[in-house]
Amino acid sequence: MVYTEHAVLIEFTQMSSIFRKSCNRKFRLLGVRLSTRQTVRSTDGEEHVAREQAGRTIRRLRVGQELKDARIAAGYKLEAAARLFERSVASLSKIETGNQRILPRDLHAFFAVYGIDDEDRRAELLALVRKSNEQPYQEYGAVVPPKFHDYLSLERDATKISSWGEVIPGLLQTEAYAFQVVEAGQWEQPEQVERFVQLRVERQAVLTRTDPPPPTVLAVMGERVVRQMVGGPDVMRGQLEHLLRISKLPNVSIQIMPFRAGPHPGDNGAFTTMHFQDQRPVAVTETLVSATYMDDPETLRRYEGAGEQIRMAALSPRETASLIRETMEGNR
Repeated sequence: MVYTEHAVLIEFTQMSSIFRKSCNRKFRLLGVRLSTRQTVRSTDGEEHVAREQAGRTIRRLRVGQELKDARIAAGYKLEAAARLFERSVASLSKIETGNQRILPRDLHAFFAVYGIDDEDRRAELLALVRKSNEQPYQEYGAVVPPKFHDYLSLERDATKISSWGEVIPGLLQTEAYAFQVVEAGQWEQPEQVERFVQLRVERQAVLTRTDPPPPTVLAVMGERVVRQMVGGPDVMRGQLEHLLRISKLPNVSIQIMPFRAGPHPGDNGAFTTMHFQDQRPVAVTETLVSATYMDDPETLRRYEGAGEQIRMAALSPRETASLIRETMEGNR
């Protein structure tokens, strides 16, 4: 499946009081309690319906697809299932299309109606729902583009991250280098640049974490990244030294694609693939205003095949280290 995330606001569809009372009566014997309104209390004491940004994340879309598949397997059409839940067709449709979140405690009602009895299956869906509602680095919410929330969550949970691009990945940038790169973007306030750089630096903790184990990172970059002057000689030297240091981590491999390599699959654009402990792998491509997440097996096979070809065509990690040192010497 291919999921494109856009910067949108999705208002939660709320359960009516009649719906809550009726459903609670229906599911009480099953030990199920449905959640009610999602509200937040403002400083003036008034309650307001909670809203969230960029509701259609890849995990939320997967939750919706799993529930849709379960509904179909149980033999219910959308309208019939909506009547059983005493929910509007639009509301159930939003859940199935990833436009409305569902809480773990709500999921038990779906188990009961759709006859999902297998404990492993239930545990898998509950874990997926919990992940779909997570939003890491919430303290940086004001400067994180909606399209990036999903990426941050996936990056944090990945066991393997493979990337190709003509820029140094954020996980491998120094703070000074990151500041120059981020500042070149479109920001309304200088403070936003500083906060986003702080986030980028904080994300790098995944490379040396101990619990869970750090992800394996396979990064291939075009030779341009060591030749292009970013922020002046001191910034570049610090960045190149950092690449040499970080490449010594046992879980990090850095390779450079030399100019002389000629055409290769990466000429079609940058991409990242991520593997996880408890879900299917994901391939990610980004543009200026959106990110596309792909998880169907054939698409992943092609991206992973391209990644392997790129790594074979690039300089080895040892040769890459030599090129970086030679570049640093030439820049003296």
